[in-house]
Amino acid sequence: MKKTVLAVDDSKTVLNMLDLYLKASYHLICTTSGDQALQIIQKQSVDIILLDMMMPVMSGLTVLRKLREKEKTRDIPVLCLTGNAHKAVVMESYQEGAQGYLLKPVAKEELIKRINETIEKQEQLLQKRKEEEKKKEEEKQAEEERKQKEAKNVDEVLEREEKNKTENSVNSLLAAFEDTESVLESFVMTEDE
Repeated sequence: MKKTVLAVDDSKTVLNMLDLYLKASYHLICTTSGDQALQIIQKQSVDIILLDMMMPVMSGLTVLRKLREKEKTRDIPVLCLTGNAHKAVVMESYQEGAQGYLLKPVAKEELIKRINETIEKQEQLLQKRKEEEKKKEEEKQAEEERKQKEAKNVDEVLEREEKNKTENSVNSLLAAFEDTESVLESFVMTEDE
């Protein structure tokens, strides 16, 4: 099954180029605005986003921030595609959670390679996270079972102690009764003599 790529760029020329490069290998969805991109990902799942940083109305950086704010979209990998090579912009996009940065124009082979690598890394990360969550859940369940077993053991000990206490009380009463009976027998014997 083909992976879904969402390409967001205000340039139709760039979107046409991406369509030409990617349509054979991916299911490609194209949009010209950040707002439309955010609407699309609410309705449809995507495997990766190619995001232009310099767009009117809503910049790529704003789109990236909005993606990272929501649980549903925070894990979607984003590759920034832009003609802006300013170090500050690149650094800010990484700080906001971009997985990569490509300068336009990008070669087809490089683009496909980076898309595949990014998707694979994200899938590995998500798999690792699932395994960690499963392990935590198993540990939590084991701890709960241990606590239940411990509580059962405590109940059994208390029950045994209560039983022993009752038996000891009965034995003490019997011993006291036997002592009283001996004293009475001695008393009766003494009076008979």
